[in-house]
Amino acid sequence: MNQLQLTLIAIGAGLLVAVWLFNRIQEWRWHRMARSTLGQSRPDVLLGEAPTAAQAGRREEPLFGSGDEVPPSAAQGAGWSGAVLGHDEHEHLPDAAQTDAFAIDDQDRAAGTYPDSHAADGAGASASAVAAAASAAAAAAAAVPREDLLAPPDEEIEYLVPLACNAPVTGVELWRHLAMASPPRRGTRWLGRRVTDGNWCAVLPDSEQRFDSLRAALLLASRAGPVTSLDLEHFCSLVSAVATKQGWRVEFPSRAPALERAEALDTFCADVDVVVGINVVVANGQSVPAARVARWAESHGMVLDGDGGYQLSNAQGYPLWRLVNRDPRPFTDAAIGGMTVTGLTFLLDVPLVESANQRLSPMFDAAATLARELSARVLDDNGAALGPQQLGRIARELGSLLERMEADGIPAGGVRARRLFTA
Repeated sequence: MNQLQLTLIAIGAGLLVAVWLFNRIQEWRWHRMARSTLGQSRPDVLLGEAPTAAQAGRREEPLFGSGDEVPPSAAQGAGWSGAVLGHDEHEHLPDAAQTDAFAIDDQDRAAGTYPDSHAADGAGASASAVAAAASAAAAAAAAVPREDLLAPPDEEIEYLVPLACNAPVTGVELWRHLAMASPPRRGTRWLGRRVTDGNWCAVLPDSEQRFDSLRAALLLASRAGPVTSLDLEHFCSLVSAVATKQGWRVEFPSRAPALERAEALDTFCADVDVVVGINVVVANGQSVPAARVARWAESHGMVLDGDGGYQLSNAQGYPLWRLVNRDPRPFTDAAIGGMTVTGLTFLLDVPLVESANQRLSPMFDAAATLARELSARVLDDNGAALGPQQLGRIARELGSLLERMEADGIPAGGVRARRLFTA
């Protein structure tokens, strides 16, 4: 060999050694990262490695809030029951001692971990987490009429998961458990059967009443759309995690019929989701002070709501109609003094109002009164004058829609309709 060949061989050997060293360093780094993330290494059952005695007796809980996806195969290995994964038959979760925890990938979830024992009821969930969950739940409850809040479980519009408690539990205790898993989610209710009288009601975070059975309820549809398979999976994961930690027996109904009902409800709601608007437009493009509109609205029993409009409610506190600015700018206490408006719109949210077709004429009368006050005109959405003749045609069309809602068991203004169209 000449000198050139020897030099090339040496360079090639050096490159091979460099590549080998680089791979070893990378392998070492990944092993170190895996150990720091997963803890002690686990045996590979596919290679026939048996777990050590310490590994066999130790139960490790997944981290909540890590943001990592949990693949289906990992979920099954962690003890997911067939019902949670969408099996069509009812199945019970195994005993708490044999069931591992459930990881929840949920952007609304509060970061934290599940502790390893029931002693975590007081220590695992920080006081701030429990207080935050209780505050959020109380705020949500305050916005819901009492009749709706205390409504019994409704399998026609909710996916209901029964939980059998080993011993009676109070609302305070339940919400302490929930605070460790997830903050309250819109459309989710927790209901309990009272020990005192056997009646079902919503379980509030400050309730000291004792409940011997619970039901977790997920609303199947709303104006945001139908519940999806992923929504149900997250919901079942939350229920499973809480039940497992407390040793409660839980039975998951088949998810396929629930998803079908969700789609049917969404289609129905889309068909009947009608809002009637009556416009009051100031003549010749002029404007009037918003304070003047505010005084008129308040003198007619309307109250400024949190969405930037004035709302008229009935004696039970349910909405009849709203008055909003035709421009995008909402009404607020701070802004009204310096605002002007060129037009306003009265809105009748049909699914939320009982006998909505009978409310149409009084709303038109209110619009006509305001129009006279502001030297304005009453118009439809096309800019044409709106009078009794057009109003009669709209009332007849609404009558047919209301009959359909009644026939489908979701009458306008009823508890079901209010839940479906406000969640």
